[in-house]
Amino acid sequence: MEFRQSYQQLITTRRTLVDEGILDGFFLELENLHGSEYVEETLNLFINKSTEHIATIEQEFFGANEVKNETNKIIEYLNQDNIQGAKVSLQELKKELDTLKEKMNAYFELIRQVQPAIKPDDEESD
Repeated sequence: MEFRQSYQQLITTRRTLVDEGILDGFFLELENLHGSEYVEETLNLFINKSTEHIATIEQEFFGANEVKNETNKIIEYLNQDNIQGAKVSLQELKKELDTLKEKMNAYFELIRQVQPAIKPDDEESD
């Protein structure tokens, strides 16, 4: 009887993960083809590598506070195994990166327009 309850709980949990958008059909297909151990190992590798890549992104965007904040949130969520929270923060990170790119492109365009007319002694420093 205990096995039956555990198995039913497994089925319910899997369905909930799909219904909540945490997992998709591809996950279920992988699990059916390769087994749960393979999927668990792959997911753990993904989470570990994602954390490393996010840390690299964070280091590269020094001075980009909002990008760093969202990156830190993602790392925190991944360390807590909170995939849903990480996904939400990833969407925010994408928005922040778009905003950063847009604003920095405008900034650098202004530099290109003004720079030929400025002598090195004329530049202000903050």
